[in-house]
Amino acid sequence: MNYEYNGHLLTDERVKLVADEIVACYPQISLENAKEAAILEGSISKEATAIDKLNRLYNIMLVSRDDKKIVSKVYKDYLNILNNTPYEEELAKYVDLIDGIDTFLNNNADFPFISDLD
Repeated sequence: MNYEYNGHLLTDERVKLVADEIVACYPQISLENAKEAAILEGSISKEATAIDKLNRLYNIMLVSRDDKKIVSKVYKDYLNILNNTPYEEELAKYVDLIDGIDTFLNNNADFPFISDLD
């Protein structure tokens, strides 16, 4: 997925750009859900970090939680980023989400909220 610099854009322009990036990578996601995920994301004012990428993927899963096929597909990309990023303390909450998302995908719990980990 592209994580284009968008810190210079107005909010509406940024949301459109991010939504387009989401739909380009995951065409099965509706534009409405992509926009909803984009609204939850802050701007990218420098080269995208693993945190920026994980936030976006988490937001996509959150707004798509009614469709486990989409969540499962996005979750694979989420895990790939975690597996290919050296561990740092700021990644802890994203690692902590793994059990909750696994449990959700196995129909044993609701989708986990990242805000519950703070």
